Amino acid sequence: MSSTYVAYDSRSGHIVSVHQGAESAAAALQRAKDHVAQRRAGQHIMNLGPEHIAVIAIPPDTVQRDKQYKVDVARKALVEAALAEGGVGFASGESGRTY
Repeated sequence: MSSTYVAYDSRSGHIVSVHQGAESAAAALQRAKDHVAQRRAGQHIMNLGPEHIAVIAIPPDTVQRDKQYKVDVARKALVEAALAEGGVGFASGESGRTY
């Protein structure tokens, strides 16, 4: 069974990226930091640096397709986000590599 890692802003809990099948949490963290560095170069995000990114592992079948999620920073756990909190939805299938 493949592992799924969620990279998030350690200050707000906002999900930055999701890595399904990554070899380890360290590999997922490095990919997320690389992604953020590329986006910063394009000035899409200015206040998120590599030092603000953390990763958690989530068990399979944790998320539901019609729900929005964020990370509870204090508990370091994936939680359902209220509509106003701007959570992230998860999908899987042939069209994408996200979970």
